[in-house]
Amino acid sequence: MSIKNRTIFCRYQKMLESIYPAEEAKEMVYRLAEHFLGIARPQLLLLLDQAEDVELSRYIEVSAQRLLQHEPLQHVIGEVEFYGCRIKVNPKVLIPRPETEEMVDTIIKDWRGKNPRIIDFGTGSGCIPISLAKALPHSAVRSVDISGEALEIARENALLNGVDVDFVQADMRAYSDSGSYDIIVSNPPYVMDSEKEQMRDNVLRHEPHLALFVDDGNPLEFYIPIAEFASRSLAAEGAVYLEINQQLGKQTSELFAAKGMNAEVRQDMFGVDRFVVVRWK
Repeated sequence: MSIKNRTIFCRYQKMLESIYPAEEAKEMVYRLAEHFLGIARPQLLLLLDQAEDVELSRYIEVSAQRLLQHEPLQHVIGEVEFYGCRIKVNPKVLIPRPETEEMVDTIIKDWRGKNPRIIDFGTGSGCIPISLAKALPHSAVRSVDISGEALEIARENALLNGVDVDFVQADMRAYSDSGSYDIIVSNPPYVMDSEKEQMRDNVLRHEPHLALFVDDGNPLEFYIPIAEFASRSLAAEGAVYLEINQQLGKQTSELFAAKGMNAEVRQDMFGVDRFVVVRWK
């Protein structure tokens, strides 16, 4: 009697349950299988009671060993879907989060059908500028990052998704240009060093600290220059969209209020203060 795929999946799920919750372990196995086979969940479910796919089993076994070393699933697979875009990721860039996708959705709803001039600070994988360029096809998008390695994968992702983004290697803290922008967007580093102990091992070991952490003594290090840039370069009817540290909504808003702007703190899908949206008064 042949072994079925369902039995194999259960075996690797149990293996992963040594460090992951049961439902998360199950989801990891299914995601690995979907990626390897290039099919969606409904098609995968139809294969559960078929005889073992040996090549698939080997792939899941090797991948599970990497997951047991706390390597993120997105790195094992090598990509993630973000707002309908296929985004490649590696340890040089931050893995896109659902909250960032939520911010992008807000921007697209605000600007659909328009042709905004957009600048993004902190490119990373390119998920923000690429998804905006794809959903707002008449926009002009520029994206700035200090990391040449991050820009390399961002350019690859732009090509993969068939969009045109002007990537610029520069330190956002010192960046300046003569342009006027309708949208200024950023998900800059905002996790304070003292919060590291609250983060999972797979984040601390495998994602770039440069894109995550700021010194407790200067937690708004990246927001201060964005506020200064916006005071010079935000168009009259434009808006600034920022992801923020949930503890610093008031302080972030005050940076823009001091520049004569209205800043609104908004919550994410989990009810946490996560965004600031800024417009001229």
